[in-house]
Amino acid sequence: MHNLKNYDSHLIMQSIGKFKGRRINCIPQNTEKFIFFSFGSLRFIDSLQFLNASLEKLVQNLQNDQLHLSNTFFKNKAEFMRRKGCYLYDYFDSFSKFTETPLPPQSAFFNSLTNEPVSDDGYQYAQRIWNIFNLQTLGDFHNIYVISDVLLLADVFQNFRKLCLQFYKIDPSHVHTAPGLAWQACLRMTDVKLELLTDIDMHLFVEKCIRGGVAHDFPSLSFCQQSSSPQ
Repeated sequence: MHNLKNYDSHLIMQSIGKFKGRRINCIPQNTEKFIFFSFGSLRFIDSLQFLNASLEKLVQNLQNDQLHLSNTFFKNKAEFMRRKGCYLYDYFDSFSKFTETPLPPQSAFFNSLTNEPVSDDGYQYAQRIWNIFNLQTLGDFHNIYVISDVLLLADVFQNFRKLCLQFYKIDPSHVHTAPGLAWQACLRMTDVKLELLTDIDMHLFVEKCIRGGVAHDFPSLSFCQQSSSPQ
């Protein structure tokens, strides 16, 4: 899932918590954010931890013939789904809206969360998707929106896996973050053998030197008031 740590994991954890007596394995970043977790045979990793960009930008990096899953489902029309669509976030306030047949007017796409209306280009794109896929109801519009997100992300990550397997012979789905992938690639490509620390004094020295917290290079900003200027 893309941005699992910051959003989707919260919803999933609320449901997982209802299963009593089931073991949950996780790697937490804090009490609210989880880098990875597994439940039974299901493993959840965050694709944003490897590919730190929006799904729309990631899809733009792929050729149409690389969208294998999307092309299979959309019958070679995936090229029309390569951009972020607009959604009726505020308009969908009841299940009865899913049975409506016409595409609502542009004003219905207003997003109160961002306090922004949909652009003319965004609404024209929604109209084009409605016509290309011959959508009949707003339920169809909703379904194609969420299905395209899932399939496009699957295509993006599958192509990322192919690249990693080609260059490093490592499958990123078996690690949890990009730093973890880089570490495994480093060990494999250099074939280095790390010495195990057996001296307790060396171990304590290294442990004492570990530092945490925010590390950032803050650019300086200076203002100069000229005597000839009233400002």
